[in-house]
Amino acid sequence: MPSAERSALRVPEEPTSIAWETDEPTARQRARREGLPMLVWVRADWATAALEMERKAWSDPRVMAEARRFVALKLDVTAAEGDAELYAERYGVTMMPETVLFDASGRKAGSVRGATGADELLKAMRAASE
Repeated sequence: MPSAERSALRVPEEPTSIAWETDEPTARQRARREGLPMLVWVRADWATAALEMERKAWSDPRVMAEARRFVALKLDVTAAEGDAELYAERYGVTMMPETVLFDASGRKAGSVRGATGADELLKAMRAASE
C-alpha cells in the first residue's frame, strides 16, 4: 500500500523496536501510574542466550507489538557487580537471561527462564496482560 494511502487509512505502523526503560524506579512508577503490566528483561552481554533472544525473540514483530501493552524494563547486569545480586533477589532470577512478568496490579504473573523463542515469550506476555 503506498504511504499516502497508508496515512489516509491510519494503518498503524509496525513497531521496529521495544521502548525499553532502563531505570527501575521510573519503570515501576510508570506501571503503577498507568495501570500497565510490566515485563522485566534481565540480561548480560556474557550470556549467549540473552544475545540470541535479542536477535530472534525480542526482534520478532509480534513480540514488539505485544510489548507495547507493557512497561518494558531492561536490566543489564553485564557489569552490575552488587546490583546483580539485588536484582536476582528482588525478581527471583535464577538463570540468565530471564524475563519476569507482572500483571497490572503489580503481582508477579510468571517468568520465562533462559533462551526462549518468540512463541513462548508471546504466550507468557499474553497471560500476564489478561
